[in-house]
Amino acid sequence: MANAKSLLTEAAHWERRVRDVDSVFASEDLQVISDHLAALQRSVSVMRDMPEHAAREAMLAGFKERFEKFVRPVFVTVCPHGCVVM
Repeated sequence: MANAKSLLTEAAHWERRVRDVDSVFASEDLQVISDHLAALQRSVSVMRDMPEHAAREAMLAGFKERFEKFVRPVFVTVCPHGCVVM
């Protein structure tokens, strides 16, 4: 019973975080965005056995792609002549 309640709570957190994605990206704060995506990743992991897991993973992948596109110009500005990233 406690596990079911925990999953329902996590599902509610997931829904809220998904609703907040646009405003989080609008902040243009890399740390805030990455923290938000990490929280979404934790939700996906916690809810891995729930229905619609594949849809949540796909949605998260789209958010990560959006983050990469957002960050790419920042790296070009910071490293105009190429930086070694490991």
